[in-house]
Amino acid sequence: MSLTAEEKAALQRLEEERDRRMIERLEKGTARLLPPPVVGSAETPRERDGDGIYRGFLTPEGVIERMDFIPTGVPRTGRDCEPGEWHRRPAEATEVPTYREPGVRIPQRFAPASDGPWVDISTAIGGKTESDPGRIIQGSYRHKAGGYIEVRTEDNKSVVHPVSPGDNVEAFVRKQIREAFTRGTGDFWDRPNR
Repeated sequence: MSLTAEEKAALQRLEEERDRRMIERLEKGTARLLPPPVVGSAETPRERDGDGIYRGFLTPEGVIERMDFIPTGVPRTGRDCEPGEWHRRPAEATEVPTYREPGVRIPQRFAPASDGPWVDISTAIGGKTESDPGRIIQGSYRHKAGGYIEVRTEDNKSVVHPVSPGDNVEAFVRKQIREAFTRGTGDFWDRPNR
């Protein structure tokens, strides 16, 4: 059933009046604008918001875009649907042998993560006098599983250091190679101070 022109105009006036009252209540502080809840589907049961709570977003133009919920299409157990048989099944205890023969390997459940390729890198050390041009030192590094890097110097000695996401790995490796050359190899194998 389609609306007539008069009905559309009346509906538009009602929506404008509702928005005007909502903005007036928000400006007075008698109402709050909250982000919409994220639900699995439109049929997900939700608690009704109390009076004075509107759901939606304020656009950059200053217009309030009303949105009662955001459906993701992914139901969550306990929120959108009842737990299935898999969730109600009791945990099964597995027997772990307490003694293993020496030399018997524990079987791996999956293949270990492979190390990344070696990346060659060079850094320069300034000379101690004006007539000394310094030296360029070669080294390399590779990423290892679990958030580590392995640094290798010119003499093929290597050490593993932890790294965090966002670290500048190349600058850290250059620093480690320089320090290994200038201080000897003793400090290179220690954990870095950060």
